[in-house]
Amino acid sequence: MRIGIDLGGTKIEGVVLGDQGEVIIRRRRATPAESYADTLQAVVHLVAELESALGARASVGVAMPGALSPHSGRIKNANSTQLLGERLDVDLSEALDRQVRLANDANCFALSESVDGAARGARVVFGVILGTGVGGGIVVEGRVLPGRQAIAGEWGHNPLPWPRASELPGPRCYCGRHGCIETFLSGPGLARDYREGSEDLLSPEGIVQLAQAGEQRAQACLARFERRLARGLAHVINILDPDVIVLGGGLSGIQQLYDSVPRLWQEFVFSDQGGHTIAPARARRFQRSTRRRLAVARGPLSRSSALLPGQAVEAPAAHAATVVVVVELALEALAHVVDTVESRLQQGRAGIDGTLAAAADEDHRRAADVAVGGGPAQHHLAHIGDEMRVHGPLGLVDPGYVQGAGRMAHEQELHGGTDIHQHGAGVVLE
Repeated sequence: MRIGIDLGGTKIEGVVLGDQGEVIIRRRRATPAESYADTLQAVVHLVAELESALGARASVGVAMPGALSPHSGRIKNANSTQLLGERLDVDLSEALDRQVRLANDANCFALSESVDGAARGARVVFGVILGTGVGGGIVVEGRVLPGRQAIAGEWGHNPLPWPRASELPGPRCYCGRHGCIETFLSGPGLARDYREGSEDLLSPEGIVQLAQAGEQRAQACLARFERRLARGLAHVINILDPDVIVLGGGLSGIQQLYDSVPRLWQEFVFSDQGGHTIAPARARRFQRSTRRRLAVARGPLSRSSALLPGQAVEAPAAHAATVVVVVELALEALAHVVDTVESRLQQGRAGIDGTLAAAADEDHRRAADVAVGGGPAQHHLAHIGDEMRVHGPLGLVDPGYVQGAGRMAHEQELHGGTDIHQHGAGVVLE
């Protein structure tokens, strides 16, 4: 059994996944506002609650804002500022008496959507989180690109591009700068924009509801949000040129974004034609029609479903590649990643060695690489004769299967990152 925890700015949510990827238990609680110790205890208590309901002990992984610094091993760049400078993986591992692995939430989200979500089959994917903060993850040919300093995709802390005079110098950001994209496009940023010049305190959901009811001030606020989002994403498009941009987080539920933003970004995209696709996360689409869990047959990943530039992304009722669970996909992706090595070692060293050898054949054929983790050099697995050795702060990652991502083969020797290679019909987690 596996537990995935989504540590967000306003809530902490956890699921228990069974051996076939099915959600067994789901729990949610508010995130403590300021105290790191309280946040740590909230995660520990949530794990205890899940395991009490399950009646068994499980492996644990956490999707979090920010990243583990490759240099210090401490959390950096988290809008949940109580986490900054802390060794959350170490503290949680000690408190829970087991190894706990961490990963950036936007990277988990982008990977999940590229494997079996709204961007399945797309070559270049940019996953966007529009929530308490603004984050991003980049996936190219099935591989997450964390970057040398684990900051790839962090578009939220670039300045808002093509700013209007009224947008300068911009609101102060927790990072110490003014005018970051996050200060305009996050949920708190939207609420602040509506509140300016008045004492009205409304949530983003309340602003959307007022706009839909015809309230002019709310409509003007959303129109500014759409234009700013279009400019911010145009800047990303000009650098990355992704096939698909997938929106997640609470603000991704604003349906008009998917029509207005691509139209608005054309003024700023450095291209003679459009063709970039923007889509809501798969879970978001399913949630509009049902809150229940959907399960479908698992099968190999297929590249035959690759999206064409500009093609509308449909939300099929079933994905043959995975068990589909209607929960936030960062949770699901992370729970897939934290499947522990112990269960695979029980299958026998010979089976693991055979898988390693298979992945090394055919000139290390790599149909799709996926990097998972808080940054480069997080773990280093080398296979030397009959020895398997593990190096690095995150330790050994499952060399067998990642539920919902197909059959895994494992072959790795890292000096600067963590790799997953697709071998045959599956994906290789390292």
